[in-house]
Amino acid sequence: LDNDTSSNITNDVEEGFHSEALNEVNENDRGREEAVRVNPSSAALHEREWGSGKELALEEVMYAVNSFHAIVKPVSITMILSALAVQFINTPQSRRMAQQQLTSTYTVFDIDDDSSTGENLARSLVNTLVIVSVICAMTFLIVLLYKFRCMKLLLGYMILSSTVLFFFL
Repeated sequence: LDNDTSSNITNDVEEGFHSEALNEVNENDRGREEAVRVNPSSAALHEREWGSGKELALEEVMYAVNSFHAIVKPVSITMILSALAVQFINTPQSRRMAQQQLTSTYTVFDIDDDSSTGENLARSLVNTLVIVSVICAMTFLIVLLYKFRCMKLLLGYMILSSTVLFFFL
């Protein structure tokens, strides 16, 4: 091949690459426009992907705020109603019995009225450390089970804990 023919082939190949790149950009722009029409709140995400330099758009912030409120409202209402139900359903006798059961479950050392204040404080701190240690160990165990994808064990634990809470507590 002579130089003219090889330069023509090179130009044709380069033009082909450029036109393919332009077509791809145009298709991506069309896809972005369709996504914005379908979901305006995703515009900020697409802007970030396209490198326009915007970190956070107003639509994304408003979407996040609305999502937060959509979750907080029903959870707050449920918490308030359950606290009111506990206050009005429990009798003083059932409260005393529940308090005795809970304190006997989590205490290692009993607090005596005959002991000195320093001893009672030390016993209280040990009881506190035991409770916090148990909570940390159980949380670590749950995270470990999740990490190693032991979903059947986690499901069994959730079923067991829900059954205990609903029927035996």
